[in-house]
Amino acid sequence: MKRVKLNKVNVGWIASIIALAMILLASNGTAVVQPPESSAMDSTVVPEVKSFMKKYLETLKGNDEAAIRALYVQDSRFSWFTDGQRLYATPDDIVKSLAEIRNSGMELNTNVSGLNIIPLSDHHAYVLADFSTKATMGEREVFGFAGVLTILVERSKTDEWHVLHGHSSTPGGPQSSHD
Repeated sequence: MKRVKLNKVNVGWIASIIALAMILLASNGTAVVQPPESSAMDSTVVPEVKSFMKKYLETLKGNDEAAIRALYVQDSRFSWFTDGQRLYATPDDIVKSLAEIRNSGMELNTNVSGLNIIPLSDHHAYVLADFSTKATMGEREVFGFAGVLTILVERSKTDEWHVLHGHSSTPGGPQSSHD
């Protein structure tokens, strides 16, 4: 079997194929996927999703469980994978996990860079970014990790954006700053 060396072009094609497959799954196979029209869609979808991502990161830092839950689609299509495993099956799983972290006295701070928003339709976009997360207790860093983030967002019937699917990958998994 011939091994294919992955480069940015190959990864881009793979990401596009995965994103299109996710849209078809999200739409119960009824979507007609066409290449996006450049300027009209980009001029509305990109700024809206960029604004949503800012709100997303700010909301995750807070304690408002209802606001955190509302960031995600509220049906069985939702999923979040991390480092090769399904980490969250429902938005409630995320809310519970964040509450456990806060209740332990830790605070999470996630920074995102290299945000790339790819409109797939008027109602779907693919978000790519680098991220770094640090967990602290007071002034002490407990652990941190960094990697890449891919998110498929969907515009609801009420014109609000929600996370339909997320995936994060880290090169070596979480790193502890205390042994």
